[in-house]
Amino acid sequence: MACPLKYGGAAGGFVGGAVGGIIGGVAGLTTNDREFGQMVGGATGGAAALLTGGVVGYAIMPTPMGAIEGGASGGIAGATTGYKAAGIFYDGFK
Repeated sequence: MACPLKYGGAAGGFVGGAVGGIIGGVAGLTTNDREFGQMVGGATGGAAALLTGGVVGYAIMPTPMGAIEGGASGGIAGATTGYKAAGIFYDGFK
């Protein structure tokens, strides 16, 4: 049986990095503050990844526990990748 932790984290990290990187990078460029952009990127990336990871986890194991496990691992992965991607986005355009 597939593991909701693994696939929820992978999907959440991908989506969270993309969403958080763009939104956080733009926020950092707008305010001219890299750290602020990274914090926004981590928060938005984590939120987007939480939802994505939960959906993927539930698709793999159609029980509430699958959604919880996938969402938890996705949220952690998305927050860290969103934070890092926002800094890279900011540095790329600065």
